[in-house]
Amino acid sequence: SVSIPNQPATKMKVVLVCLVLVAQSFAEQRIADSREVHPPGKWPWMGSLQFYDDPPGPVQGTWVHHCGCAVIEDSNSYRYILTAAVCVDGMDVNYLRVVLGAHDIITGKEGLPEIYAVWNYYVHEDFVNGFPSGFPNDIAVVMTGNPISTDNPFIDVLPMTESAENDTEGHMGQECMFAGWGSQSGSSGTVNLLREAPMNIISNQECSDRWGGQPPVTNMHICHFEDQGPMAVPCSGDNGGPIFCRETENDEWEMVGIGSWGSP
Repeated sequence: SVSIPNQPATKMKVVLVCLVLVAQSFAEQRIADSREVHPPGKWPWMGSLQFYDDPPGPVQGTWVHHCGCAVIEDSNSYRYILTAAVCVDGMDVNYLRVVLGAHDIITGKEGLPEIYAVWNYYVHEDFVNGFPSGFPNDIAVVMTGNPISTDNPFIDVLPMTESAENDTEGHMGQECMFAGWGSQSGSSGTVNLLREAPMNIISNQECSDRWGGQPPVTNMHICHFEDQGPMAVPCSGDNGGPIFCRETENDEWEMVGIGSWGSP
C-alpha cells in the first residue's frame, strides 16, 4: 500500500500541502488481518467521518460511517480534523459530521462518543481524483462547528511528524500502525468496533517497481507492503485514517500519513 509526508511549516500548511498518502486497496478494499483495538481509547485521535444517507421517499435517513480521520493540533482552538480529500470533495457540509471518542460507532459503548457538526472543509488545491495519477495531494482539513473537547479522556490530538517533505522513507524500520472502522473483506460492510493493524513501510523505489511505474509513486507517498503472509490493507471506510509511527516504545506516536489508495 501507499501513504503523503508531513512537512513542518505552519500547522495549516503542513496539513494542506504535505502529509503522506498511504496507498490502500483500490478494488477489494478492507483492513484484513486486523485486530480489535484494546483497550478502548488506545488511539484517542481516531474519528469517524460520517455522512447522512437520505433515501428517497418516507424512509428515515441514517448516519453512515464514511471515512477515517484524526484530530490534529491547532494553536488557537481544537477544531481541525485531517482526512483524505476523496472523502469530502464535492460533499454538502450539512450531510457530514464527525464522531470522536468512539470505540463502537454503532452502540456508543466502551468509549465516550461526541458528535461534531462540520462547519467547513478545505481540499488541497492540487488534489487530483484519479487512480492513474496516484491521487496526488489526497488531503483535506475538516473544521468542526464547535471546539473539540480535549477534556474527554477518549479524545486527544495526534502530533504530526517533523520529517522533511522528501524524507518519505525515514519511517522504514519504525513501528507503524493504522486503525479504522473499514471493511474486513471486499464483500462486507464497515465494522462497528475500532480495529488496528501494523504497517510495514518499504522504499518508494521498491513500491514503484511493484506497481510497474503506474500509477506513479512520488515523494508525496509512503508505501506499505507485507511479503510474508496476508497483508493488512487499509480500505473501504478507512480512507483518510491516519498512519502513525514511533521509533521506540518510549517515543510518542506521530502521524506520518493518511490512507489513500493501493491494492490487496
